[in-house]
Amino acid sequence: MAVKRQLKARKTPSSEHPATPPKINSSLEMFYYAVDQNELEKVTREYPDQIVTSQILYKPALLAIARITFEGSRWEIHHERDVVKVVPFPPYTHMAIWEEDLIEKWENANSRLAPEGISFYVFDKSYDFTPERFEGLQEEFIQHLISSEHLEIFYNPYLKMDRKITESEESFQIRCLEKAREEAQPELQKILETILRQEARLKERLDREVREAPTTNGTDVATLDNNQTEMNAHVALVTIDQIRKELEGLEAQKLDKLEEFDSDLERTAHAREKDIIRVNRSNVHVLRFALVWLPYTELIIEENEERRSQQIKCF
Repeated sequence: MAVKRQLKARKTPSSEHPATPPKINSSLEMFYYAVDQNELEKVTREYPDQIVTSQILYKPALLAIARITFEGSRWEIHHERDVVKVVPFPPYTHMAIWEEDLIEKWENANSRLAPEGISFYVFDKSYDFTPERFEGLQEEFIQHLISSEHLEIFYNPYLKMDRKITESEESFQIRCLEKAREEAQPELQKILETILRQEARLKERLDREVREAPTTNGTDVATLDNNQTEMNAHVALVTIDQIRKELEGLEAQKLDKLEEFDSDLERTAHAREKDIIRVNRSNVHVLRFALVWLPYTELIIEENEERRSQQIKCF
């Protein structure tokens, strides 16, 4: 069983950086992020015997958490979204870069009230940790959210239906088809009823023509020979054939209408447009705004009788 190797820090560490954090007003929140030992071991495995010593360097960052509320009377929605940002704490003359997320998924369980091991703090006089600076940075955060955060609403312009926030496209399509069919059904019913009435009249006429067609001793008109009344028989045959063709035409028309109906339904149900809902200041509520010290480990590595330092992110 392999024994986990512990990195030894210098008993009397030295660094160009201060060994104590800056003084922070009690009204401001400050804490430390835990060292991820797995990240640390990934690097130290490469130098099993070359690491002379190590020490933690804490770099300042901002933890900003806000709840954004999206509201729109047009769609009757009320949706909340929490936004979490961990970005480098900027020097006094710089603005924060809110797009530079240092931690992909924030874990409150990794918060610590005290530093780990021998540590130093990477900051200088260009950093301003006063309450006024924090107020300015918080205002920057709010303005960033107002300009960047939005909610996309996909809707069907013909059916006046919107896709719910948690609804899949497949589910929305089914709802649209049901609504489109419901709205188009009365019109389709009228068309089909008209065709059915025409069919009924033609069938009634066909029955009458067949019944009244010239026959001999009950023989159907189709079996008449040349000695019978050829003219009347011919007219009857032509009329009956014409009526049958009209019935076939109506049946084809009915099938075409049904196919056209289904095609129109699909086209109507698939129609999509997008609406963008943005936020204003009253929709942004800052839940947490704090100074967090993120741990980097500085390794002193000796190779070929020469020493060099290497910093690694370990969070």
